[in-house]
Amino acid sequence: MAARTMRVLGIVGSPRRAGNTDVLVGQVLAGAERAGAQVDRIYLDESAVRPCQACQACAPTGHCVQEDDFQALLARMTSADGLVLGSPVYCGTVTAQMKALVDRADASQVTMQTAPDGQIRFVSRWAPGRRGVVVVAADYGPPEALRHTAGMLALLLKDLNVQVVGRVLARGLSGKGAALRDGALLEQAFVVGQDLVQG
Repeated sequence: MAARTMRVLGIVGSPRRAGNTDVLVGQVLAGAERAGAQVDRIYLDESAVRPCQACQACAPTGHCVQEDDFQALLARMTSADGLVLGSPVYCGTVTAQMKALVDRADASQVTMQTAPDGQIRFVSRWAPGRRGVVVVAADYGPPEALRHTAGMLALLLKDLNVQVVGRVLARGLSGKGAALRDGALLEQAFVVGQDLVQG
């Protein structure tokens, strides 16, 4: 029996189509596709995802009671074998579009359990086995903002039980399309996509 084709989903948190984040996520997906994966891409700005209300209604089942596009996005995420999360740096962190997804996914898909020693443990509802990549594009802001943004995306993947296998962190991208002029960066993103599938 032939092995099932790996499915990789890219999630673009930038509101700008064909911007630097979109370009780099696209390169990761191109590398993954070259390595044999089936790829797809979501633009969060085209979805309506409200902020988490901290109502804890999702705690028993993992189902968020807010009626918006989150459930459809979550279904596409859980059906993927690989996730590529991409965001530019806005005011030192991810975009508002990505932050809404981060909060809703983390709140509904990660449970808090009390261990026998009284310590709180965070346990993902997702089975292990998925692999993920983080993509962050920044201008000339402080390097710590780039690291913080990447850390937030990586933390979501870790909380969801997704193994982070690659990062594409780009600083100094001033203006839409700047990533297209950096051949080394494009090649790096492509190779990361290949490694996501082959590694």
